[in-house]
Parts: sequence; structure tokens; C-alpha cells
Amino acid sequence: MKDRLQYRWIAFLVLVTWGVLCVTSLPLFASPQVPSPNIVISQVYGGGGNSSAPYQNDFVELFNRGSAAVNVTGWTMQYASSTGSTWLTTTLTGTISPGRYYLVKQGSGGANGAMLPTTDVTGTTNLASTAGKIALVNNTTLLAGTCPLSTATSIVDFVGYGSGVNCFEGSARAPSPSNTTADLRKNDGCIDTDENSADFVSGSGNPPNPRNSLSPIKSCTSPSTPTNTLTSTPTRTPTFTRTNTPTLTPTHTPTHTPTATATRIAEKIFISEVLYDGAQSDDGDEFIELAHSLLKTIDLGDYKIGDEETKGSGESMYIFPNGTFIAPNTPLIIARNAAQFRNRFGFDPNFELVTTGVLTDTPSVPNLAKYTAWASGSLSLANSGDEILLLGPNDELVDSVAWGNSNFAAIGLRGHASASEPRSLQRYSIQDSNSMTYDFFKGTPSPRSLFSVLPPRSTPGTTMPNGMFAYWGDLHAHSTVSDGSGPPRMAFDTARMNGLHFFGLTDHDTTLTQEDWDEMGNAANSATRDGAFIGLRGFEYTGSKGHLSVFGTNTWVSHTDASYDALSEIFAWLGSQIHAIAQFNHPDWKYGGDFDDFAFNAAALGKIVLQEVGNNGEGYVRFESQFPASLNKKWRVAPTNNSDHHDLIWGKDSSHRVGVIAPALTQTNLLDAFRARRVFATEDSNLAIALQSNGAWMGTTITARTILSFTVTVIDPDAEPIQLFLYDNGTQVRSQSFTNSSVTWNVSITGSSSHFYFVRAVQADGDIAYTSPIWTDATVLPGPVPPTATPAPKRWDLGSVSVDTARTTGAFRYVDLEACVTVPPGVFSDNYIFVQDDTGGIKVYVSSKRGDFPPIALADRIVVRGKVPAVTGEREIQVEDVSTIQVRGKCGPIQPLRVTTGAINETVEGRLVEIRGNVVSSTRSEFTIDDGSGEALIYIDPTTQIRLTSPTRGQAVRVIGIVSRTRNRFAILPRFQTDLELGARPNMTPTRTATRTSTQTRTATPTVTPTATVLTSPRTFRDQNEAPRTGVFTADESANGLNWLNGRALALVGATTSATIGLGFCALALLLWRKK
Repeated sequence: MKDRLQYRWIAFLVLVTWGVLCVTSLPLFASPQVPSPNIVISQVYGGGGNSSAPYQNDFVELFNRGSAAVNVTGWTMQYASSTGSTWLTTTLTGTISPGRYYLVKQGSGGANGAMLPTTDVTGTTNLASTAGKIALVNNTTLLAGTCPLSTATSIVDFVGYGSGVNCFEGSARAPSPSNTTADLRKNDGCIDTDENSADFVSGSGNPPNPRNSLSPIKSCTSPSTPTNTLTSTPTRTPTFTRTNTPTLTPTHTPTHTPTATATRIAEKIFISEVLYDGAQSDDGDEFIELAHSLLKTIDLGDYKIGDEETKGSGESMYIFPNGTFIAPNTPLIIARNAAQFRNRFGFDPNFELVTTGVLTDTPSVPNLAKYTAWASGSLSLANSGDEILLLGPNDELVDSVAWGNSNFAAIGLRGHASASEPRSLQRYSIQDSNSMTYDFFKGTPSPRSLFSVLPPRSTPGTTMPNGMFAYWGDLHAHSTVSDGSGPPRMAFDTARMNGLHFFGLTDHDTTLTQEDWDEMGNAANSATRDGAFIGLRGFEYTGSKGHLSVFGTNTWVSHTDASYDALSEIFAWLGSQIHAIAQFNHPDWKYGGDFDDFAFNAAALGKIVLQEVGNNGEGYVRFESQFPASLNKKWRVAPTNNSDHHDLIWGKDSSHRVGVIAPALTQTNLLDAFRARRVFATEDSNLAIALQSNGAWMGTTITARTILSFTVTVIDPDAEPIQLFLYDNGTQVRSQSFTNSSVTWNVSITGSSSHFYFVRAVQADGDIAYTSPIWTDATVLPGPVPPTATPAPKRWDLGSVSVDTARTTGAFRYVDLEACVTVPPGVFSDNYIFVQDDTGGIKVYVSSKRGDFPPIALADRIVVRGKVPAVTGEREIQVEDVSTIQVRGKCGPIQPLRVTTGAINETVEGRLVEIRGNVVSSTRSEFTIDDGSGEALIYIDPTTQIRLTSPTRGQAVRVIGIVSRTRNRFAILPRFQTDLELGARPNMTPTRTATRTSTQTRTATPTVTPTATVLTSPRTFRDQNEAPRTGVFTADESANGLNWLNGRALALVGATTSATIGLGFCALALLLWRKK
């Protein structure tokens, strides 16, 4: 009996031990806290573009809850799926001031919702709408693992949100947002207990509320205890830090006697305009304008305004009387002298400052009293350089403006600014980055008129042949970063509002800084909307031999650097930049240089692809003769016509445009069109013109023929008479007149080898337009046909055609293709490759008897001539002469076409595609998957040496490959190991209902079922609760999906292990209890 009692006590202790382990395991596996400093993640929204989404893009918002500015340049925002270990990164730039927000724009799930307000930086990551992990990291090193909180000391703040997320601050996750709600940090971002569940709120009452660096300041500092202590001894304060922290400051002055009051926190009021170079006598019309966008009226009593930056010195500082109210978006004007201001602008200001000498007093306009505790002088703004300060009730700096040779840094500003008479400095909307370069423009003075962000305008492209469209833009313009008149964001917004489809900002190489370069890129990205407007960041190289606009590079170089001051050096640098696109600007010795009379340099041949035939920078100038001159020097350039604009009407300074022919308006399609030289120049803003030869677009090289046929397409909604001229190597050979400007001209001429052909158009009003050339290769043509011979037309020779035409034409036709290599030689076979263009893909075959392929790499752009064999089985091009295969440069990254598993058929045969689904069956070298639309066969060609570990039924798979055939069945053939990605194997072992587990992975699913996880839709890879997304999906997104599935598998294993251990403890206790 005693022994039995002892065993039962032991059994009881075993159960207690198990219970203690269950309870104590929970905090052991809770994520460690990240002691956040001043910068915190204040808002997360991942439903952008989805069904019912209020905004088109996902975003993450940061907030500075401290009292000092923080420079986040070099920091990164990193995202992983709820249980994933792959971290996607967005690099941050700039400084976040105290009480300011910082908006990070991310990817989009579709076209639903409005555009975000101006963003501070732009990324491309697609956030899951209901669950995920976001880390703010103070370097660029990628995080590792599914929960790096305990190992990565670089994490500044961390949020794990939504059901099933396996890593978060504190003991529980932040709530689950949705397509219509966001996770918001409490108290507008001020609360930070390092407990995600306690710090964030979501739900129906919390819609997304994106705030950026232009939003009103939020102070997290509680007002201090009121005090009646006054001080009358001023101290010298040479510099400022912008802050709203209340401090007690001198207020006892001869001209203003304050009463003892509690400390007030200054509101965010802007200096919206400053006229410092007056046109009236004694500069009496100089003025300062204040405004704010807060949703309330503010009493300016005890605020101060003046031009003395150093306390105790001799310039001016004035104080506003109590009861001076300023309403939202209603400017308040302080003029140097009311009478002189009224003479110029026709109305009275709110206050005047100087009423001595020739500047007489206006009794109806109140005078501001001097604040002599700070300064005793009168307002007199120096044109060479000065500053304006707005001080709060406690003499804290609320806002400031500087220009010329002023000490910008002393008052918390950066950059440069100037606006000599008759212009003034005006703030662009409510932008306030503390950079005069980015926040202000110089324009015609407009007191009482605030400048707001210009609304976007959507102008459709014009339909062109073969499924293409014409779009118009400008590739040469300037902002305040160099010698322009407005900041980068204003330039892009204005160009978009004025109807341009694309706009390239090209500030001068000598003025750029890294901050400028980043701001230009952020401004371009913020303005970009696929299908409506594309912003491009570039720079203008201004060397002594000529100027170049350069796009597509990650950095810039300057001719003042000895490494790049010679043409050979800048050309070599361009050749080393993989994605560079360059343009000869105003190529004439009178306008900056003609590049040593276009001396040819092969290093830059594939990079300099554009040349101005018109420029409106210093009055409009045509550069027509220079176009054939450079072409005859072997340069392969397309014509452009640009603004070179330095004022404020980007897109409206003239009707001159650069035109492109592209399948859609996206950045990728636009840059591809530039590289392919599908470009035209026009002085008529809505005229489109294109040149083709047997289906080949302008910009391409075709096989030389005895007779060349061209098709010229002109579209202009304005019915103007037009003349068209065809040029051969710069010499006019044909012309035709038409009564209107919407015509098609078919013309044939005698062909020549190694020539170029282009068309010039002249409208009745004198406007001209140019097409890009078509070049012929070096094919040797036969001699003249004897007069008695009548050669039969070679109808079997189709000439230059698209891939789709080659795939669908009859048997035994010869074709010329220009396409991109998707499978180079040696991947599947030494005897065939795959190529594709915008219309489709096809196999290109070379018999061993004909020789070998020349050196060809993935994504090479090649031209090839071959024969289409009999129309049976898989279509292909058979090459009879390998010398016709020529590499013409690079195509850039080739994105696979995202299709469903049920759509693998002849319509996508030959194309590079991506599919996702779940394994249905598998053998040693092939398997089938299904996403619910039908099964697709995946075949692993042994030549590729791709390792295939036997897929398990139900396992999630992502496959990229070529649609081909095996055993007369359509199949997808992966090319490389990276084309094949398999998710975690489903756990088929039944388990009991799991209770709270002691594993680190926290699963929200209370019951572990015995069936495998089956993905029934491709969208499972992002978030099962999201609306489906269409289009091309990125590899990053698919990686997130597989990590999500892997995490679920780990959760299943964890739950199984926990349950097994629990059963073991219970069994042991039961045996001990029953032991006699």
C-alpha cells in the first residue's frame, strides 16, 4: 500500500512536470523584444490593388517618435511571409525628422484603389494582406532564418502580423489586417511597448491611412507642467535643431510684454512663399507668406517671424499678437511695406513691417511689433543670400527658408535655392524635406495662391500595326537639382499632368550628389503608373566634346572626374553599364560639341541608341543634317526631339516629342523600345509615324534584297496635308504627297547591302517628323538581271517577320527573325535553341551537317534566317546557313509568361512560361501538376542535369520552362535547376488534436488533419484570403509562397512532436498510477 502510494505520488509529479513544461515553454518560445529607438514601424498595409482595396499599392509607414532627426540612408525594410525565411529588401534613403512619417510604397495586387500620396521611397515587394513579417534593419545585410529577432542585432523594429505568423515582438502577434484595413500603431505611432499585440490595432475602424514626410507633425512629448518663471537675459544661439520639444525661453521685451502662460507646443506651419528681391522702391514689395494644411484654425499669438538666425544679433525678428488666426490652406502675408505691396499686387497684406523713410505707413494694415529679446533690427532681405525663420511660442524653430550664400545648415536646411527678380521662392505643395532644392521652386510671385500637387492625367496611346501603340514623351529636361526652376517631383507631376506618357529627368553631371540621385529616382518611381505614365531618372553628361543623356544606370559619372573627361572614357563606361541607354544631345559644335564629328567608338555602339534632331533648350533648333552624318559614321541611332526644359512647364513648353512604338506602356516595354530603336521624332505632339519592311520594325537590321519594300504608317487626328520622303543612306530616293496625315504608304526601291533607310515627313504647317532607320546587312546581292529575263516573284520568301508569323505560316517558307534567346545551345541540345519575341516563341534548329551555332548566350538578341518545314508536330525554323545567325546585343531579363496549368497548348508552344500547382503524379523524369484548371506535364530533359527528387502527391511546385513536346504531348521543359522549385512535402501521418505547443512556430490552426495540404489555386503562394492576381508573377513572390508552405509543414511537425511527447508523459503517469 505504501509503495502504491509512492508510485501515485510519482505519477502525480510526472503530470505536474508535464503541465509546468507546457506552461513555461510558452514564454521560452515567445519572440524576444526589440528595444526600438526613435524610428518605429507605424503602419502596415498589404492589400493594395486587391478586391475592394482603397489603395492600389501595399505600403509600410515609419514614424520618428523621438526628438532628434534620424538619417535612414543605408537602412533596409525587409519582408518575409508569415513562416518564411526568404527576406525581400527595400533600401531606404533620407532623414526622418522628429514627429514625421516616412512612406514606403511596395508592390500591388491589381488595379483597384487610389494612388498613394507622394512616397518617400519605392520598393516592389508584394506584402501578404493578412499575415507576414516586417523588419526595419539599420544596414543592407539580408536577414536569415524564419525568426531572426534573437540573432540579428541590426533590427531596429519588427512587426509580425496575422494568423499563423511565427515571429513577432513580445508574447503575441499584431492583429490580422485585410484588403480594406491596416495594422496601425496606437496613438499615431507614439506607443511602443515592444509587444506587437498591444502596440497595434486593426479591424473595420482602422482603414489604411498612409502618411508621408509631408504629413502634419505628430508630437509624442506630453506638455510640460505650466510655469510662471520668466527670463529676461537673452543668450546667443548660433544654430538650430528642428524640434517641437517645449522649452522656456526669453519673452520679456520693450515692445511686447508677455503674460505668464503654460508652455505651448508649436503647430506645423509652413513658410509657403518668399519674395526677397523686390521690384518696388526700397524693396517694399518683399513679402513672406505662411500657410498650413492642418484641419483646424491656429492662433499665431507669440509666434515670431524674421531674418535673424542668431539670437542677440542685429537683423530682424517680429512677434505676432494674440488673436492672429490662420485657417487651413488660407495664406497669411507679411509684407515689408503694405503700400508698396499693394502697388504691385493690388491688395493689402495681413501685416506690414517697415514704415520709415520712403516706406509710408498704411493705417488699415497692422504693424508687427519687434521681438527684441531675439533681435532689434528691421527686415531687409539680402539678394545675395539670407534666411527667414518662423519661431514658435517658445522660440523653437518651426520652419525656415534660405537662399543664395546663406548658412543653410545653421537653420536645419540643405540644398540650394535662388529666385532673383521678378521671381519668388514658392513651396511645392506642403513638401517639407528640409531641402530647399526639393521643396521650393522659383516662379512668378503669387501671394494668396498656394501651389498644390498637380493631378495626374491619363492620355491613351495611339493604335499602330501588329498590336503596337504609339506613346509620346521627353528625354531631356532639368530640375532644381541642376539649373532648372522646380524640384524633381514637381517636374514629373507637371509632365504627367500635361499629357506626356513618359518623361526623363536629366540633371547635369556636375551638380549631382547621392542625395539628389536618390531623390530623382524616388520622384520618378512615385510618379510612375503602368499604362498611364513612366518616369525615368537620368543625367546629362556635359563634356567638352558633347553632351549625352544617360538612362538605365545605377549611378552617374561626371566629366569633371579625370577618369571620364575624354570621349573614349565615357564611351567605355557606357559599354560597361549593362542596361545603359544614351542619347546624343544637341550634336553641334555651337551647342556643346559634336563628339569629334561623330568619331565612331564600338564600345558604345549598343548603348548610344538615340540622337536629337530637335532641341528647345535655348530657342528651338533643328539638327537635321547631323542625323544622317552620324548614321554614315556607323552609329545606329534613332531620332528624338526634346525640350531641354529649364522652366516650370515640363511637357507644355512646345509640341515637340519623342515617340516610341511599344506593345504597352510599362517601364520595361519603354526601355526595350528605346534599345530596339522603335522610335520616332516629331514636332507635332499627336502625330505618330512608323517605318516597316516586310513586317520588320524600324530600328532592326534586315537581310539585303534586290528589291526592298517599305510600309510607312502615319496617324494624326488633325487632318493636315503631308509629304513623305524616303531616304537611302541619307539621300532622298522617293517621295509622295497626301491630302491628310493619316495614311499608309507602300513603296519599293532597289535594295543595297549595308545601307540604312529612314523616312522624313513634312506637314503643311511646316512641322517635321523622322522615323528610325532600317538597316540592311552585308548580304552580297546578285548582279543586274538581263533585260530579257523576267524573274518570278519569290513568294516562298517572307522576309523579316514576327515569330508568330513564322509559327503560323505555310510549309517551306523562308523567314528572317529578330528575337531573344530563351534557351542557348547546349541546354537541351547542341543542335537547337529557343527564341521568342513579343508575339511568341519557336525552336531554331541547325543540322550537324550545316555546322555549329556561333557563341550565343541567354537573353542575346539575334537575327536568323531559316526555313519553316512541313506543318506537322512542333513548329521550328531550320537554318541552312549558320552565317546568317548574328548577335545584335542583349534583350535584358526575359520574364516568363505566367499561365495556368490547363493552358499548356499550341498557343504558347515555344514560349518561356511559368506555372504553379500541386503534384498529381510523378515518374523518374517527369511529373504532372494541376492548379485546378487541368493537368500539365513537366519533363526533365536529361541533358540539363536537373536533379529531380521524387515529388510527392499534393506537393506545391513552381516551374519555369519552355513549352515543347515529348512523345507527342505538350510539356514544359525546365532549363536550369533554378527553374524548378518544390515546396515542403506534405505530412501524411494522422495526428491527434493538438493543444498549445512548445515549438517556436505558432500555428493558429487548432486541429492538425491527416490529409496533405493541397494548393487549389496559384494565388495560394501569397495569401489564401486575397483576391486572385493576374499577369506575370515574380520569382520573389513564388519563393514566399513556397516558404509559406514550408512553414506550414514545420508547424505540422511541431504539433505532431508536441502531441507525441504529451502522450508519452500521460502513458508513463498512467502506468505508475496503476502499479501495485
